[in-house]
Amino acid sequence: MEVDYAELALVGQVVTRQQGHVTAIRAYVMNTCGIPSGEMGLLLQAVYPLSAAAVSLGGRALRAVESVVEWGARATHDTVDAYLAADVAAHQDFSRVMAELGESLRSYPDPREIPPTLGGAQSRAASTYGEMPAWGGGEGLKNLFGGSLADAQEGVSGWRGGSVGVVERSDASSYLVLPHPGETFVDDLRRGAAPLLGSVDWLAEQLLGFSILEECITTPLSGDWQAIGSAAGGWSHAGRALREVAGNLSQLPEQVTTWQGRAADAFRATILTVSEAVVGLSAACDDVSGLLSAIGSVAQEACALIAQLLELIAEKLLRLALEASVPGVGGVVTGGDTLSGVREIRGWVTKINRALSLILDAIEGFADAREKLLPAVRVLEDLAEYVGQKTAGSVVS
Repeated sequence: MEVDYAELALVGQVVTRQQGHVTAIRAYVMNTCGIPSGEMGLLLQAVYPLSAAAVSLGGRALRAVESVVEWGARATHDTVDAYLAADVAAHQDFSRVMAELGESLRSYPDPREIPPTLGGAQSRAASTYGEMPAWGGGEGLKNLFGGSLADAQEGVSGWRGGSVGVVERSDASSYLVLPHPGETFVDDLRRGAAPLLGSVDWLAEQLLGFSILEECITTPLSGDWQAIGSAAGGWSHAGRALREVAGNLSQLPEQVTTWQGRAADAFRATILTVSEAVVGLSAACDDVSGLLSAIGSVAQEACALIAQLLELIAEKLLRLALEASVPGVGGVVTGGDTLSGVREIRGWVTKINRALSLILDAIEGFADAREKLLPAVRVLEDLAEYVGQKTAGSVVS
């Protein structure tokens, strides 16, 4: 067995910092990655419970990570204490032998009295990090949201290699920036629809039996749609921060060069297992972000189509009103041209409803967020239960 107390102390400080990062990530997810309650149209009402369930699972997974990393920090410090106790006992035995020979030895120096200090992280998020919105017209989602678990694991493997002493590679918390709120396309559609249809929507009510503004815009699309973009960005940033935590942990086995023996081997194996589990959660966060981003991308395209259809509807209603010489209020338009125009308007309304149904399909796809997060939750909770049963004494040998 061989151990460097200064090296082990620095390892403990690195792990303790990761505990702080994970605590910050959990608070960030709970406060940033959900859809806030408030006035909501039918579509956002469908998103809200799915988003709340995803945030709850994310918080549950991160509590497990906190437990695991807290154990790692505590076990590292306890290991130092256990090794030191063994060294002190050996020194005392040797001192008694030397005393019998008429020699005296100084007391064993406690390396904890002047502990080494871990320097700042070697890197942090760039000042421009997080400035881009979570979606951009439906393109580049895979690149924006981290790709697959295999890609993430390959990235972590790239963090390992070459010892530079015990350091913290990255300031993971620096990636927890305020997410970009996303585009205002739904707000723009609502603001544009009111003046476009406001003077003729009464006629639509007479001809169709319902208000186009109410049925096609207000009822389905009310609420803060920018929250979708904020939540998507939040999940992406949380995933990135978790990858940085995993990188900080995964490089420790390579940095610990003087610690040898079964305890050291157990430490390396455990810390790599924890790192890989955190990578799995990071990939799940990226998946949730991608699912939310898909809702935003589909909604953006749907709103563009709906805007075009509303222009056609408004133009047709205005023409019908003028041709029938309908005054500012009252009067029912009749005649063959009117019936033909009503059929056209109904066809356009049907297309609007189809566009809205595409958004609903994307929202239903967000139900997969639970399936993305649940495996990571189970792995981490199992790991937390396992390490919770371990003690420093069980790995010091």
